[in-house]
Amino acid sequence: GAPAAQAAKPAPLRSFNNQTIRMVVNTSIPGHAVRVELSNTFGKQLLKIGAANVALRDKGSAIVAASNRALTFSGKAAAIIPAGGSILSDPVDLAVPAVGDLVVSVYLPEDSGPPTQHQTGLHSTYISGPGNFAADTDFKADRTTFQWYFLSSVHVLAPADTFAVVTFGDSITDGTLSTLNGDDRWPDVLSRRLHAAGRNVSVVNAGIGGNQVVGPDEYSAAKPFAGGPAALQRLERDVLSLSGVATVIWLEGINDLSMNGNRTAADVQRGMREGVQRIRAKIPGVHVVGATLTPALESTNGAHGSAQQDREQRVVRHFQLHACTPFFPG
Repeated sequence: GAPAAQAAKPAPLRSFNNQTIRMVVNTSIPGHAVRVELSNTFGKQLLKIGAANVALRDKGSAIVAASNRALTFSGKAAAIIPAGGSILSDPVDLAVPAVGDLVVSVYLPEDSGPPTQHQTGLHSTYISGPGNFAADTDFKADRTTFQWYFLSSVHVLAPADTFAVVTFGDSITDGTLSTLNGDDRWPDVLSRRLHAAGRNVSVVNAGIGGNQVVGPDEYSAAKPFAGGPAALQRLERDVLSLSGVATVIWLEGINDLSMNGNRTAADVQRGMREGVQRIRAKIPGVHVVGATLTPALESTNGAHGSAQQDREQRVVRHFQLHACTPFFPG
């Protein structure tokens, strides 16, 4: 999945108008049909979709021509997404590899307004000049970025014994400083290891760089925050609403304790207890894994690394390892 989880910063890209966006998503489960979810979650106006396609990637911005599928929404090629809303395409037949690249192309015929985006896509995204090029095999880009725009998720119709592992957290999970187009975030590595072991599992990356467990107190298109909405605020959208979730791995809290969050260990503990209780209430039998905070003492990042922050992190780690055993078993 590719959660479209953040409102765009004012620069460098304010909107799209009569342009096509071609985005790359790495798959983690094989299947024979797909649906694509587009999101205007943090938009301030109607978002018009002129056309959308999905295909297997060839190389660069090119697709495998025989795999190209036009998407429809309730049977129509065009769609309108209201501000704050999202839309799921009709399913299309497509042989999806267990580990490979899908390409989603979206044509926006009118001014989109500030885009709902995921900042750390870590795959090349190709943006055209004027025109609809969603169905083109070869794609001429006027501009390349590394963000996903309006793309919330890709749903794969997989075998009945498939289950999902959701990796939920901040930049460590999102992949900040990972290799561009390298697919070497730790959830990517986990996915490959599970497939190598013969497990039929989809690993969903629900990390957002800078994310916090309980902060900020308010998040909206009018009041954005670099780390996206708090984990507790986005839990329903990014975890609880997903299909087939068997395990949630939650690695988070270090940003709450930083100068960007200024929260206490008690705040993080309270948030984690609430989050795990909600997960268990919505997904009976789910296995919740609490990954311990990574040390940051004397970090070169100015927002982290103080002795006081280290003390707070130690309290949270103790909670994750010992006091929270009923919540994070195993």
